[in-house]
Parts: sequence; C-alpha cells; structure tokens
Amino acid sequence: MSSAYDKTAVEHAVLSGLESYIEDTIEYADTILSIHNDIADVKQTEEDNHRYAMEHINDEYDRLWIDLKDDIKSDISSTLGRLEEEIENLKQMIEELQK
Repeated sequence: MSSAYDKTAVEHAVLSGLESYIEDTIEYADTILSIHNDIADVKQTEEDNHRYAMEHINDEYDRLWIDLKDDIKSDISSTLGRLEEEIENLKQMIEELQK
C-alpha cells in the first residue's frame, strides 16, 4: 500500500506540472493569439485573392466573348459585302452575255 506521503508527492508533482502548464499557457497566450490572428488573416487574404481572381477571369472572359462576337459580326459583314459585289458583277456579266 502506498502511504499518504506518496499520494501527497504524486499530487504535488501533478499540481506542479499543471501549474507550469498554466504559467506557460499564460506566458505564450499573446503569441498564440497572434499566430491565431495571423492564420485568420492569411485565410481571409486567400479568400479575397481567390474572389478577385475569379472576378478578373469572368471579366476577361466577358471581354473576349464580346470582342469575338464583334470580330465575327465584322467578318460576316465584310464577307457579305464582298459577296454582294461579286453577285452584282455576275449579274452584269450575265446581262452583257445576253445582249
């Protein structure tokens, strides 16, 4: 059987360990809080950067799509203009051949 003295020694050791732990926790509380805040700041910055990148990608996509549609419209318009000229030339050639 263990004596009361042994129990007191064990209790003292446990309490001493807990006291050291509490003191260390208090001593490093500001550092731990600072690290916690830094992590939160980094997460927020990452979310902000991701949101900005996605908005920028969407803006660029929209701009490119508009440019592409404008280019296609311009090309179609130009091609139609040339086809109309060719049709008029063919009509004139046919009229001249029919004379």
